[in-house]
Amino acid sequence: MNAREDRTLAEVKHGYERTPKLLPYDILVDTTQCDSELVAREVIKAMTLKV
Repeated sequence: MNAREDRTLAEVKHGYERTPKLLPYDILVDTTQCDSELVAREVIKAMTLKV
């Protein structure tokens, strides 16, 4: 099971693979090299620019 425990891994994989193709992202932030505070700042900055 996954962390949510209400979906199987197959359901998680299906959603992961299909969602970006059907619903465009508002923003895309790379969190692999950043701490949470920097990520939050980037999200706020990106959302502010979209308005």
